[in-house]
Amino acid sequence: MHNKKNIEKKVIEIIERVCSRKVEQIDTNIFINPFYMSSRELAYIFVELEKEYDIDLNELVEVYKDHTVANLIDAIVKLTSLVEVM
Repeated sequence: MHNKKNIEKKVIEIIERVCSRKVEQIDTNIFINPFYMSSRELAYIFVELEKEYDIDLNELVEVYKDHTVANLIDAIVKLTSLVEVM
């Protein structure tokens, strides 16, 4: 079973690896200052998360709306808890 703290750690690790930048704030928009993530980087992150958590990429895109790291973590928590129930 995945818990939120482990998911948070793994999501941040993947983001930092893909973007080659430190995640210092998880509640700010990833596309603006201070992070300036590109849409390509986000796509790579989604693919890594899809592989890591065996979740459907379409579902992840549907659930992820706020464009913050915190919201991405919450989306992964939600999707992995749905998978575990099934």
